Amino acid sequence: MNLKRTGVSLAVASVMAMSGYAVGGAGIANGADLASSFAAVQAAVGVPVGIAIAPGNGSTNVVLGNDPGGVAWSTSKVPVAIAAEQEFGSAVSSDVGLAITESDNAAAEALWEKLGSTAQATAATQQVIRAGGDGATVVNGTVTRAGYTGFGQTQWTYANQATFAAHLTCMPAAQPILALMRNVASDQQWGVQSITGAAVKGGWGPTTDGRYDVRQMAVINTQVGQVGVSMGTVAADFAAGQQVLNKVGAWVRQNIPNFTYGHC
Repeated sequence: MNLKRTGVSLAVASVMAMSGYAVGGAGIANGADLASSFAAVQAAVGVPVGIAIAPGNGSTNVVLGNDPGGVAWSTSKVPVAIAAEQEFGSAVSSDVGLAITESDNAAAEALWEKLGSTAQATAATQQVIRAGGDGATVVNGTVTRAGYTGFGQTQWTYANQATFAAHLTCMPAAQPILALMRNVASDQQWGVQSITGAAVKGGWGPTTDGRYDVRQMAVINTQVGQVGVSMGTVAADFAAGQQVLNKVGAWVRQNIPNFTYGHC
């Protein structure tokens, strides 16, 4: 992996080291400035919001705001779709397309069932997440909340998901999925989707206390490399959550020059 940009803020590096994130080599550029500017976003939106950023083919090196380690919701469709595409190719193209571009639940469930028994589907999806550099997240294969898929209830921190997103560009089996993530339906176009060439997958659903989880996974390509992003919020409803993540997306766009990038 090749990293671009250097210069770690000592304050931010200390926080990262205490949090278990590696600091070294290229590190973070303008880390204190990123933290300060994101704090302004937090104050403006007035609800819990967080973001994790990882250099292409690397591990998360920036975590800002709140990272509750919450429910993956439909972002989990990405590893499920990669697993199905890897195993069945064009035979599942229709369901893969619907699951990613329109976040179609029936299509995603069909892909999950195509992968075999619950144990087999869980293992196949888990293998994709591990191949994506995330060695911690455990796929939830069984239904734990009535009315929702088991895999959608997987607990996936922004930090671990950003690492996974950062590896997608380097995974041959993920290339068809990334192409779809760059061409999502109009009602999926929020967050960082407005950044040219961004590949995105959103996820959302009601919390048990009546609020709404809204999150997004993304891969951003630039002339100097790639970066993986995972961000989310807990808002009053889906529309409110989208608006919060639009503000975070604007922050990402403004700070693109300050991120650390990587290559395969």
